[in-house]
Amino acid sequence: MIIPTWLRLPFSARVLSDARWRVIPARQLVPGDIVRVRPGDIIPADVKLLTGALGVDQPALTGESKDVDKAPGDVLSSGPSSAGGKATASWC
Repeated sequence: MIIPTWLRLPFSARVLSDARWRVIPARQLVPGDIVRVRPGDIIPADVKLLTGALGVDQPALTGESKDVDKAPGDVLSSGPSSAGGKATASWC
C-alpha cells in the first residue's frame, strides 16, 4: 500500500495564543483554536473559515482538477493544501 505524501508529513498549525501567532503540532489543536492558513500550508484539521479567502487544492477529496475557492463560513477538511490566499479559521 502506498501512503500519500501528505499523510507522512509532520502536520503543524499556526495558532493564535496570547495575542500572537505560534506554531504547534496539529495534534495539540483543541476546539475553538484560531488557525492561520497561508499559501502552501496543509490544512491541519477540519476548520471553518472566519476571515479571508483561499484557493484549496483538494483533488484527493473531490476529484476537482482545479483549485476550489473557499470563503468565510465554508468548512475545510484536513489534508488538502492551500493554493492561494490567506485566512483565519476556527477548528471545529
